[in-house]
Amino acid sequence: MASITILGAGITGLAIPSQLPRRYEITIIAKDLPGDPDSTEWASPWAGGIWMPIYGSRKPDQKIQLEAVAYLLRLAKTNPKSSAQEFEASGVKFKRAHVLALSDLDGMGHNIPINASGVGARLLKDVKDKEVIPIRSETVLVRTNYDKPDEARQGLLGSFHICDSLG
Repeated sequence: MASITILGAGITGLAIPSQLPRRYEITIIAKDLPGDPDSTEWASPWAGGIWMPIYGSRKPDQKIQLEAVAYLLRLAKTNPKSSAQEFEASGVKFKRAHVLALSDLDGMGHNIPINASGVGARLLKDVKDKEVIPIRSETVLVRTNYDKPDEARQGLLGSFHICDSLG
């Protein structure tokens, strides 16, 4: 059986197992895991969902973006509190580890490593991806009857204005 190790338990790391066939042995490795006490170092307990297409994308990329937003809208309607328990029930393993480099994953017995470290890719010694930048913002939740898709606009200083609703 193929074995997959996913580095990162943020939104991307937790979304990947939902798209993989259950015939794979999947392990998610991260310093912070679902269910941990609130942490300002880990964005996921605090993160809001936002999807922004890439302006000027090529047609194949536009197709992928449209498929992605359709999937995300379907997922949002099911409103799962946490998929981590479902993953564990289906055999996905969670392992706590402080990984300093992708090479730290060597010898963990996987056939396929997946880097879902998000902004952590900047800090991995053998990646150092300076193109990945964190976005910090504040979210204000407002109870309203607004039922249209949320909007986001990038400000002059790189900030976002997000319209959200609790319904």
